[in-house]
Amino acid sequence: MKNLAFLLSIVFALSFNMTTAQVVDCGVSAFLEPGEPSDGSSLIQVSLRNYGDVAINSVDIHADINGVRRGTYKYVGPSLAPGRKIDLYIVGFRFNMNATYNFEFYTSNPNGVMDNNVSNDTLKTTLRGALDLENNDAGITAIIAPTTISEGFKLVRVKLKNFGIDPIENVQIAWRVNGVEQPPYQYNGPLLRSRREIDLYIGGYRFVDDGSPVTISARVVLPNGRADDKPSNDRVSKEYQ
Repeated sequence: MKNLAFLLSIVFALSFNMTTAQVVDCGVSAFLEPGEPSDGSSLIQVSLRNYGDVAINSVDIHADINGVRRGTYKYVGPSLAPGRKIDLYIVGFRFNMNATYNFEFYTSNPNGVMDNNVSNDTLKTTLRGALDLENNDAGITAIIAPTTISEGFKLVRVKLKNFGIDPIENVQIAWRVNGVEQPPYQYNGPLLRSRREIDLYIGGYRFVDDGSPVTISARVVLPNGRADDKPSNDRVSKEYQ
């Protein structure tokens, strides 16, 4: 009987602790500022909400912009009661009015412990500029030469454009004739600034005029040594009859 009573007391204690366990739970619930990007530095404001039933006295709020960590804001009060929210300026950032920015805000270490519900920790949102430009974005807009196909050796000339925000320092231009890869051209400057274009001779090819159609295509590969942020404008082709 004593053993049974002892076991029952343990079960009762565990049940009591389970029913009275307090939930530590908070997250970023809203992105507030800036409303749109403008040239220059702006403060980024978000809302921190307490979703649990324990007051939040401290928490880390992280900010990633276009996949890069831009800062961690350490919230240390005032104490945030259950169900309440607070608007906070968490980091400054230099924006470009024409660019697109993908934000990810998330919390960690509330009150120095693990969050009991991580599903509401994170907020993702996108801020689009006037021209909705990506950061690292180059492309071929036209094949300028040859203008016609005839028998013999001809130089191939294309127009390279910087569609993005970041200056293009280097990029490889791959090209084909009738689907056959040709030796790529490596562009290493001059620096191509945002929305600028440059005409380039990228190689030559000995054509045979047998009456068959000819297709020349060109595309950019790894502008600035990184993946292109907008592959849809990387490539152009031209068909000659």
